[in-house]
Amino acid sequence: MAAETATLGADAALLERDEYDSKVRFFSEFLHSKRDEWEKKIDTELANHRYRIPVELKELKKADPSLDRRVLEQPVKYLIPWEEALLSFLRETNDKAVKQLKQPLKLDISGSFGRNHVTPRGMTATSLQNLMCVEGVVTKAGVMVPKLLQSIHVRKNRDDGHVEQRDHRDQTAFVNQSAAGAMPTHDADGNELEIEIGLSVYKDFQKFTIQEAPENSPPGQIPRSVGSVRRRPCRQGKAWRSCAGDWRLPVFPTSAPGVHEWCFSCQIGGDEYHTHQRND
Repeated sequence: MAAETATLGADAALLERDEYDSKVRFFSEFLHSKRDEWEKKIDTELANHRYRIPVELKELKKADPSLDRRVLEQPVKYLIPWEEALLSFLRETNDKAVKQLKQPLKLDISGSFGRNHVTPRGMTATSLQNLMCVEGVVTKAGVMVPKLLQSIHVRKNRDDGHVEQRDHRDQTAFVNQSAAGAMPTHDADGNELEIEIGLSVYKDFQKFTIQEAPENSPPGQIPRSVGSVRRRPCRQGKAWRSCAGDWRLPVFPTSAPGVHEWCFSCQIGGDEYHTHQRND
């Protein structure tokens, strides 16, 4: 029984890997089909110190009629392998630029989101794990703080060049599973480790709240709000035209004492944001 379970698990992992590789190949072929156009687009973004490469949903629909909808419904399954293909494409066309990258390349999905373009009132349970485009006003903005992505550890009181690294991913990471993990205190040989703060990798992190614009809320009802996180600073009072992000649950649900139903506090893992002028 145990052997059969292990075999099924190995087959599932193999199928998942094949599916991942097929998505990498697809987007690589998609980029090479318009090589000059994409090469120019990527170079322009990098020259302006922007690391999010814009991709229109209509371009994806031309390659596959149902692809745009599948990307909106399962963004993690598509964007992660596509970003790997994007980096490989850049390595082929401009290897020097890859060595000078200060941030990983990301995809900025834009275009017509259809029923995934909503106000905070439209963020319901059916939207979970979808790539959403939310329109509203920032009513609360936290302080921009650094978040640890990868910690670097060396042996304490020894300068032998031994280095260990640990990745840190929480529920806001754009991956299928989080991997927070505790800080390693000892290596495999039992030597004590200490963190090298200056060599560790960080990213900017900010929490803020998007509220439904008063003119978009139903008469007589209080505007709804939704929480979000992002990597670039935003200010209160800004009207956001679109915030494309993955609407997801935290790792651990919370429930109040005596309440038998789980209560989930959801938030948007921000991808890209654009301001717009409000017509008051």
